[in-house]
Amino acid sequence: MFISQNNVKNLDKKYEWLKNEIEKTQKVIESKGFPCVFGVQGHNKQVHFYSALKYPYSSKELAQDITDYLTNLETMPKKDRGVSGLLVYFEPIGDMNIHAKQFMVWEVLSTMKNEYGNEEDTIDNDPLTDGYSFLFKNELWFINFSSNSYQNRKSRNLGAFITLAMQTLSKSDEYFNSNMKVKAKAQKTVRDLAEKYDGCPVHPGLGPVIGSGKFSPAKLSYFIGDTNEEKSYEPWKFKRFIPKKIIIDDTILQKYSTSIQNFQSLFRRENIENLSDCDNTEYINNMNLLLTNDVTTIEKYRESINIATFDKNLAAYYHVFDIDYFNDLLALRYKINS
Repeated sequence: MFISQNNVKNLDKKYEWLKNEIEKTQKVIESKGFPCVFGVQGHNKQVHFYSALKYPYSSKELAQDITDYLTNLETMPKKDRGVSGLLVYFEPIGDMNIHAKQFMVWEVLSTMKNEYGNEEDTIDNDPLTDGYSFLFKNELWFINFSSNSYQNRKSRNLGAFITLAMQTLSKSDEYFNSNMKVKAKAQKTVRDLAEKYDGCPVHPGLGPVIGSGKFSPAKLSYFIGDTNEEKSYEPWKFKRFIPKKIIIDDTILQKYSTSIQNFQSLFRRENIENLSDCDNTEYINNMNLLLTNDVTTIEKYRESINIATFDKNLAAYYHVFDIDYFNDLLALRYKINS
């Protein structure tokens, strides 16, 4: 669902969640010292646009919203479209690990690019190469992942579950009259403000200021770490695993009953089984997943079925899926070529 910033007051009741997420974001954007001065300008001028993705998140819907955003940009004065961003809000579905969120976002973006992009968008289509930049609708995009999962880097926590700020580099260049010296000065100003706001240097994944240092892959700026010691997350290095059935052992059923009820509304309820009720051995196969924190259970089944656990030590020792929250099961992934 695509909507302009100044029309949010007319939102349908079914998008009450979006109003709540936007209100959280606005408080952060309007807070003292928030570093994204051009985002703040766009906010104050009411020239931003919003895309609202309900779960399950649709790449097709986002593609249409981006098309609508690009169409609207062409009707705007240069001074306005240069500070106009598309803020993509993902409907909150409960607690998730930040990397699980980032992987889900990348799944939406990469699927959108592959299925709904222009022919020209495939010119540079391998995110594993250092020269990769996200190209869609023949536009290179600035991508900023923000989430309430950021605990240390305040400028990347806009209060919402997931907010993806997007802007075309062509409109940014146009705003600065393609003067890279002026753009570099503006970039340095934003970074200086970010250091004060976050209380730490900017993340190395953002690379050097334009024209002042060595090359840094643009892709590393999309999902920067919560601290400078944590590298940028690279979701393109992983492949998703979607189990046909999830089998849960009894101990976890008792301990996480409320979380399981919420998860059942997101995953196919009929495809969730209790281990104690799972007499049918055909469920114990590599198409399915067993969730357990019990070492004996892992030892018994690890050669026959995929396993996930909340216990990080067990996950590391047995090389099984490591999750923090039940909803992380919606973004299970394994490293490509590992």
